[in-house]
Amino acid sequence: MGAVLFFGACSADLTDNGITPKSLDATFTVTPVSSSPNKFTLTSSNDNYIFSQWDLDDGAGFNRGDNSVEIFLPDAGTYNVKHQVVGAGGVTKDETKTITVATSDPAAGNLVKGGKFANNDDISKWTVDNLSGGICTFANGWLTFTNNAGSWGQAAIQQPITVVAGKKYKIDMVFKTDGVTQGWFKVYACTTKPTAGTEYTGDILVAEVAIWDYSGAKSGKFSSILNPDSGTKTGNVVTFTQGGTIYLSIQCGANDLRGGVSISNVEFRGVSE
Repeated sequence: MGAVLFFGACSADLTDNGITPKSLDATFTVTPVSSSPNKFTLTSSNDNYIFSQWDLDDGAGFNRGDNSVEIFLPDAGTYNVKHQVVGAGGVTKDETKTITVATSDPAAGNLVKGGKFANNDDISKWTVDNLSGGICTFANGWLTFTNNAGSWGQAAIQQPITVVAGKKYKIDMVFKTDGVTQGWFKVYACTTKPTAGTEYTGDILVAEVAIWDYSGAKSGKFSSILNPDSGTKTGNVVTFTQGGTIYLSIQCGANDLRGGVSISNVEFRGVSE
């Protein structure tokens, strides 16, 4: 259950359209939606720009959007939401407002603990398994998988999560890499506890990103860059035939992970029907 319920991209001419930096205005209002304490309408009354974009403080950065959008913030917390408008020559103007969410949505709240990797308490919620020379490094809110060039080293992190039979769940996170050599990145929902030191390949492959032969940069929300050709993946939405404990297992490895594959803001949420 992503935080954004909007956005569509379009091309724009940033060179000469009469919209000057002086006329740019990014101010906006925040209005709670009466039907849900986790939904808000963001409205900018000024449409004097080439395009506008919004950053919902979820790690995904800016996304294009209209000057009136509805957002869904399923987790309790404080969010610094930013609106940016772009004018001639790519000149920008920003405004930020703070939104406080008092309670998590009962159906779509994040079941992952420590998914932001913000501090030692977050990191302690995960079991780290450096398989065959893979390395997990936590810094500045990111987990980065690395290895030694040519080692085929891999690593994994795992966490137990309680699920309900017949209910849909969705995995998402923020993902980035500058490229790897013959690599893989997979997310499993394990119905049996993974064995330390052993690559886990059974049960449910929830989703994966194609990085086997990828030399360029790849980044964004995990759900937007999934591998469409991964045979057994679920498309990052999964339903369990039996309730109880599953182990969310995130695994990454390669012949050479080069500068690394990094993730943040890991989410595993119920999907509202």
